[in-house]
Amino acid sequence: MNIELDDFLDEKIDEALELVNQRNPGLEWSKEQLIRLLIGRGLSHTFRQNVRRKANLQGTYRKLPPDDAGRTMIVTNISRGGVGFTLVERCRIRPREILDVEFMLDNEEKSIITRRVLVRHVVADHVGAEFCEFSDEEILSELP
Repeated sequence: MNIELDDFLDEKIDEALELVNQRNPGLEWSKEQLIRLLIGRGLSHTFRQNVRRKANLQGTYRKLPPDDAGRTMIVTNISRGGVGFTLVERCRIRPREILDVEFMLDNEEKSIITRRVLVRHVVADHVGAEFCEFSDEEILSELP
């Protein structure tokens, strides 16, 4: 299969391919495989609503109900809707778990972000989570 794309579209496909390969280490997808995925799944389900920005910010996370102490994480990307982070120490985290996260932005104000998140995916030591707020009943219903 040979696909010719204009420069803009080719650049966007390269960005998406880099993201897919980053999130799925070892898969090493080709452009053709990514295009087939996009067509098969639908573009609206594949691309994010909020742009993620790369980061390298140290922070902590706590499982709910709160465990004794926060564990260290490195925030690797952030958007208005969520955060991606790498676990510094080994800990079992599963999708649908709820965590409290806290980290400091590298902006001029050194803003501290403290948010509740819902884990959406876990690949090896990388966690992708969505910012959200829940009532106590919703939290209890999500716990394993």
